[in-house]
Amino acid sequence: MKFFTFLVIFTYALTSFGWDTPELPDNWCKEVKCTKKMLEINKGFLKSKASPFIIPAMYSGECYFLADDIDPNLKQFFGVMFDYDAKFHYFMAPVFQAQGDVNQMSNWNLDKARIELSDEWRIKGIITNHPTTFSTAILTDTGSPLNIFWARQNKISQKLYLMAYISGFGNGLCEANENR
Repeated sequence: MKFFTFLVIFTYALTSFGWDTPELPDNWCKEVKCTKKMLEINKGFLKSKASPFIIPAMYSGECYFLADDIDPNLKQFFGVMFDYDAKFHYFMAPVFQAQGDVNQMSNWNLDKARIELSDEWRIKGIITNHPTTFSTAILTDTGSPLNIFWARQNKISQKLYLMAYISGFGNGLCEANENR
């Protein structure tokens, strides 16, 4: 079964509005009311000053969202594949699991992720490499940002941290480990 991302859910609603691309947040939790778990993830993101370095790879873990109709303490799951194509264009393919008590992506190795995730990410998820962060921006047909993802990895623990900006929905803070 293919997993759908928030991209599909909000595309229609968001294409009629113009959105400004947010800069990489220095400290998201200074700007908004983060839960204790979000503060922990945000702290890990801020301390990790390296772009993801284990590529290609599939990671999965948990996310917490600041959004109107979602309890910010509700643990949700996500997975993200970092991969590259034949021309060595690197891309990021994040997916979210909004329901369930078990991370359905926790057993996905890289081969399984390549099968399950849409090839569309090879085009839409091209990575921009910043000095300490990878990012990808999913744009509408008019060029406005729909979803933006920033990723960092801790050099010692190899834990991956992801910040998500979902236009018209909210912001997410996520942490994950590599699936092996």
